Amino acid sequence: MTLPIQVRRRAELDIDEAFAWYELRGEGLADALRRALEACFGGIVRHPESYIVAHGRVRRPRLHRFPCGVY
Repeated sequence: MTLPIQVRRRAELDIDEAFAWYELRGEGLADALRRALEACFGGIVRHPESYIVAHGRVRRPRLHRFPCGVY
């Protein structure tokens, strides 16, 4: 059974802020962040238990190329 990804409102604000910050740095970084986030979400859907446990039952995959994680 596959569960849907749920992004909380506070996380959406963090993501929007990160996109804006990387957009100012240019060179397609915001698009790269978007792709990395989509790939991370895809990995969570396919293999949710393959990521490190960060706290209790909460797992944290990290984004490729970016100093970010998804909880």
